[in-house]
Parts: sequence; C-alpha cells; structure tokens
Amino acid sequence: MNADAVPLFPLSTVLYPGGGLPLRIFERRYLDMIARVMRDDGRFGIVAIREGREVGSAALPAEIGTLARIVDFSQEADGLLGIRVQGEQRFLITASEVRPDNLLTGSIRVLAEPAPEPLPEDEARLGELLTGLWAELRRSQSDLRLHDATWVAYRLAEILPLRLELKQKILETPLPADKLALLSRQVAAWAPTEA
Repeated sequence: MNADAVPLFPLSTVLYPGGGLPLRIFERRYLDMIARVMRDDGRFGIVAIREGREVGSAALPAEIGTLARIVDFSQEADGLLGIRVQGEQRFLITASEVRPDNLLTGSIRVLAEPAPEPLPEDEARLGELLTGLWAELRRSQSDLRLHDATWVAYRLAEILPLRLELKQKILETPLPADKLALLSRQVAAWAPTEA
C-alpha cells in the first residue's frame, strides 16, 4: 500500500504492529484529524518524535512509523476525547508536509513484514521474560504468541522501560533476529553481574 496525505501523529513513544495505545486528544488539529479519519477508514500514522514536542508546532518525525486504527473512543471525565488505537503495519514516510493548522501529513509506503518465525533457541530467555511479564500484567496467557519472534520483540519493547531511540530502532529493524538481539543486549546490560 502506498498512500498520500496520511495524517501523522508524532508522539514521544512508539506504537508497534499488534500493539494497543490509549491517547487523549485535546489539540484542535488532532480533534479535526480524528473526526476526518473516523469518517474514512479510521487509520492514521503514529511516528516517534526525532525533534520537537508533542504539542505546539509540528515536530520532526522519525522516518518509520506504524499505521494506527481507531478501535474505541470515549469522552474522558475532564471533557477530553479519549481514543484507543491498534497498531497495524509499519510504514516509511517518503515525503511530508506541515499543513497551515500544523497537522503533519505524509506520503507513505507500507513496509512488508517477514513471515512469522519461531523464537530462536538462543533467545529463549526473552520468551521466558515475556511470559513472566505477561502474567504480572494479568494478560491472558492464551494471547501469548511465543512462536512468532517479531511479535515477542514488539511486546517486550512495549513493556520494558527502554529509551525512545531503542524502541524506534526495534521498530525500524526489519529482521526478527536483529530485533531480538537489540533486546537481548539491553536485558543483559540490566542483569546483575555474577560474583
């Protein structure tokens, strides 16, 4: 899929394919954007911020983001619009434009994902880590997809307290084994050294 003038929502976080994200919408440009996309197919792009801030002038986005589909919305107690989005496909921004209302739009090319592949034996501890975290978060064990290395990498990257740059690198990295290697190095750096 290639598309032009896709609304882009720069954030200080990363949305991964298959992941969910709650958002509170209060700026007029984004309220208008949400109204438009809900009349269309309910999708827009979420991109990590490379430079700038979430509010005010349009931020400079990372080149790779994730298409987000609105799956739920509600009015919050404080009157703000609350939405929940589901991450779908990664995309590359091929061109972008800041509209007069400071809404960022872009021409995008959806990036193909590799076929699901099993978690390599030498990364089994990442599967064990995710299983433990999943239980602590009280998520259904039946939802675990340990047979899909990319899915494991994305779920760990969502849950673990990683720097934004590393979260983005995991999104950008095409091969599952390389995504897992980035996570494995970080997890090893956190592990206490043996005496």
